[in-house]
Amino acid sequence: MAHAKWQWLGEDHITYAVWDIESWRAVYVDCFGFHEIHHTPDASPNGTSSMELYGLESGASRIALVSPINRSSISHVEYFLRAHGDHSVQHVAYGIRNLEAFISEMKGKGFHFLGDIKYRIDSFGPIKQIFAKRFDAHMTPAEGSFYEFVERPTQTEIGFGDFFSSVVAGELYGDVEREIAGDDGEPFKVLKGLKYLVPPLI
Repeated sequence: MAHAKWQWLGEDHITYAVWDIESWRAVYVDCFGFHEIHHTPDASPNGTSSMELYGLESGASRIALVSPINRSSISHVEYFLRAHGDHSVQHVAYGIRNLEAFISEMKGKGFHFLGDIKYRIDSFGPIKQIFAKRFDAHMTPAEGSFYEFVERPTQTEIGFGDFFSSVVAGELYGDVEREIAGDDGEPFKVLKGLKYLVPPLI
């Protein structure tokens, strides 16, 4: 979808939270035909908690598998798994051309993001990225699903997912932990008429 200042390019990657990362890696590689393009055994080796990550690819599909590592504190990935179950979609990343213009316009429309745009270098070159706040205001920041938006200035179309670098994985894990700690309670967007109350099971 093209606008005067920015363009939505499409899906960059999907991140799944899993309990047993080796078993799910085997499903994707041995059964579905994906190949491994990156492995981060411990995204935050000196942290009080962390996560393990695999980056996998098949054709135009790129996914990340993340699994919790608990130490003196519980990983936010574990809180997400407790809330949603095994192999749940933690977030989907979408590529945006002119990320600054997109974020500026969305903030003007009442959308909320986690911090500011981050500028990094990953395994595939320069990248700009930002996380959105969780969708569901009644979930904690660790439990809620969210968006990620990325731009790869050196590419004209979608590239690889941002997590496919150990350095970047560690930086992003820390970013999410800090944003969770300083959360202000706002969801990504308050939608008029949206019913957050869960109806009773019959």
